[in-house]
Amino acid sequence: MMDENMTIRYSDRSQEILQSLKEEGLIGEMRDGFRLGIGLAIASGVIAERGIRMKTFLNVGSFDGDGTIRNVILELYPNEPGTPYEIAERLAEAGVAEIGRLHDNDQLRFTDLFAMASRTSEST
Repeated sequence: MMDENMTIRYSDRSQEILQSLKEEGLIGEMRDGFRLGIGLAIASGVIAERGIRMKTFLNVGSFDGDGTIRNVILELYPNEPGTPYEIAERLAEAGVAEIGRLHDNDQLRFTDLFAMASRTSEST
């Protein structure tokens, strides 16, 4: 589609969080943490507000080469304003912020995140 983003963006704060998680060995690549943030936000039912200042992170091809994330966003958020990748960016911002908060408070436990996602999927 001509109106689709060609790049995926993130905020300075998300970059800091993801870089820290990568340096500590908690995630393999920053894009993995970005995707985890999207999943956490979906499972939590949260999304960041529009208008957050963001900068280029990845190109769409390296982030979602087969379009799976785009298709999930279209299915789950049919009435949310913005392109699927703009929505994905906002979901990631919300999820990465929560991951950062948990990490800062020494409460980041991936097993807890997976359990929460499992409970959410069972209730849908």
